[in-house]
Amino acid sequence: MRYVLLLLLLGVSLSGWAQGHTNTWGCQNFYKTKAYEDATARPEPCCWPCPPCKAKEDAELAKKKAEDERIQAEILARINKKKADEQAKRDAAAKDLANRRSAALSQLTATEANAREFDRLNQANQERRAAVRRRYQQQEDQANKAYADYLRQLQDAQGATASVAAPEDFWNETVPMSSFEPVEDPKTRLWGYQNKQGKPVLEARYQQALPFHQGVGLVLYRDPKGTYTRQLINTRGEVVRSFDKSYFETVGGGTLTDFAPSSDHGKAFSGGLLVVEFSKKPYDRNTRVGCIDTKGNVAIAPAFYYIKPFRNGTAEAARFEDEERYSFKDEYPGTYEANFTYLQVGLIDRTGKWVAEPQKKMVYNYGLWGENMYLTVESANAPRLSEEEKRAQKARADLEKKKARAVSLAKLEADVQQRVDAAKARGYLTEGAQRN
Repeated sequence: MRYVLLLLLLGVSLSGWAQGHTNTWGCQNFYKTKAYEDATARPEPCCWPCPPCKAKEDAELAKKKAEDERIQAEILARINKKKADEQAKRDAAAKDLANRRSAALSQLTATEANAREFDRLNQANQERRAAVRRRYQQQEDQANKAYADYLRQLQDAQGATASVAAPEDFWNETVPMSSFEPVEDPKTRLWGYQNKQGKPVLEARYQQALPFHQGVGLVLYRDPKGTYTRQLINTRGEVVRSFDKSYFETVGGGTLTDFAPSSDHGKAFSGGLLVVEFSKKPYDRNTRVGCIDTKGNVAIAPAFYYIKPFRNGTAEAARFEDEERYSFKDEYPGTYEANFTYLQVGLIDRTGKWVAEPQKKMVYNYGLWGENMYLTVESANAPRLSEEEKRAQKARADLEKKKARAVSLAKLEADVQQRVDAAKARGYLTEGAQRN
């Protein structure tokens, strides 16, 4: 009986020990549970897990490893696919570029051949039109020369019958000019005067200077305040007449503001008169030419389109009648324009009156004002052009531009000729040229 009780007690003790060891020492996962956190006396962990936990951990590790290997395989597959796609795109782009280069070279060859043929035909057309223009030009030159001879005969007749009363009333261009000539100082870039022997006679202090005529010279003087004033001076450098603001208020009644020697027909006195271009209010470029005499008086009011130098008391002059402007614009070459100015041309005396009945004349010019420039702009989304494609594109643009220019010039010349013929039918002399 005693042995039975001892065995029972021993069995209960072993059972408790086994339970405690399993829950406390046998499994490392026990330390992850709340029971471990709540335990008052926390035993030291053992160095190995129990077999069930070990098997569970091995299964989890195997599962994680398999998942990692699957992810790595998937990433590697994606990388290989991307590389293959990129290589396929590069191959397709290279093939497309080669095809485009081949097509561009073919287009370039065809365009150059078309351009050569067009140049040949256009050159033939230009030569034909040039021959027509030369024929018309010869007719115009003959008519204008005949009228110029007629005007010279009138001038010679005026000179043969004119009476020389005083130098201010008549001046023949065969009479020697004054001995004072303008000369520029290379250091100051100002103008003075010297005699025929090259000796300075008047200090270089003027911005501009014209040759002396009948004892006076016209100069442009800049005072210390920076004000520019035209002056008539004598051989001693004294101011004979100052063309300041008060002068123009007196002679022009407030409509004239300034004048400058005419650059079209020589900046010098002739026949006692100087052709000048007045500045008018309101501005009018067609009626601004007149003359002043050696005393600074307005001898011929600004009412002419141009006046040429006087000879034998008369000068060729033109009055403005009307003007016409014709223009059109094409996409490629630019703006084409023709200007037609209708004038009365004849001889005037020293008072601005017609010596004989003037002749009607139309002066015209036409041509291309400016050419537009076209640049190739490559879009960010479009494939970049190869050199062959750029050359082919430029060749096509040049050919289209040449064609458009030839059509436009032919149209312009036809329209101009139509207006010229209409003017001739109305009795006008014509004089014109094509601008290049």
